[in-house]
This record gives sequence, structure tokens and C-alpha cells, in this order.
Amino acid sequence: MHMRAHGDEYKSSAALSNPMKNASNMSGESNIPRLPRKYSCPQEGCRWNKNHAKFQPLKSMICVKNHYKRSHCPKMYVCKRCNRKQFSVLSDLRTHEKHCGDLKWLCSCGTTFSRKDKLMGHVALFIGHKPVINSSMKLGSGPQNSAQMQVDQSSAFAVGGNLLAWYSV
Repeated sequence: MHMRAHGDEYKSSAALSNPMKNASNMSGESNIPRLPRKYSCPQEGCRWNKNHAKFQPLKSMICVKNHYKRSHCPKMYVCKRCNRKQFSVLSDLRTHEKHCGDLKWLCSCGTTFSRKDKLMGHVALFIGHKPVINSSMKLGSGPQNSAQMQVDQSSAFAVGGNLLAWYSV
């Protein structure tokens, strides 16, 4: 669809080929195949450093920059929710904070999980453990902290003797 706007002169295979490839042939250079550049980390001892025994090259200079920031720079940003995870890139902290503390799946042993499949794996691993349906756990997409939850009395209902409520902020 995009190419239709450019007209008929760009519909040939010669027009669509790589112009840099054609320019090198016209300038008199021989057709020596160029090896792809191998980008490496400047940090000695790093697996992505060219002197490492198990060297794995990075794809671009941007990949080198991102790797270096995440792996070798000091981790100055700390998660305020869990106070455990530290990050050297602010966007990584923001991504972590979106999901930190989302422990909405509870086991009968008291262990909480952020994902249902992890709870089911835990239940399958231990005899006697069962998933717990708790009215204080998150039912919909409302907030996790019970202090932030306000119960709407008109939307509360009883199931099996337990009062369950949809929470609204």
C-alpha cells in the first residue's frame, strides 16, 4: 500500500535494491564480502567482552550501551514497594513497579503468588496445599492494599457463607 504513492519508477527490482550495495560496486571496489561487525563490552571479564573464552557478540552499539548500563553501572534506583530490587535504568524500575506487590493468588500454607500458574505448580508440588479464595484478596482490577479499598454495599454478595465484595476506589 505504501509503495503505490511513490509511482511506477520505484516498482522495478533495481530501484528497490540496496543503494549502498550498488554504490560500492560503481566506485571500483572489489566484491569482497564484508564480515558483520562484532560489538563487544569494554568491561574485562564480561561474557560479552571479546577477550572472554565464551565470547558472544552484541548486535549493535545500542545493545552495548544498554548492556553496559544494566550490568556494570551502579544500581541507584530502588523499588519503594519491596525495598529489594535495584535498577540502574529508571524505565526498568517503572516496569517493575507496575507489577511489584501484585500477590493476588494465595495458598492454604500462606504463600502468595502473583500468577495463577505458579500457585497451581506450588499446589501440585506439596501434598495438602490448596488454593484459598479470600474476600480480602483482589477479585477484579481494584487496588491490592485493603486500606485503600472501599466496599460498595450494593455490590457485595454472599457466597458459601463468605461475604465477597467488588471493590471500588
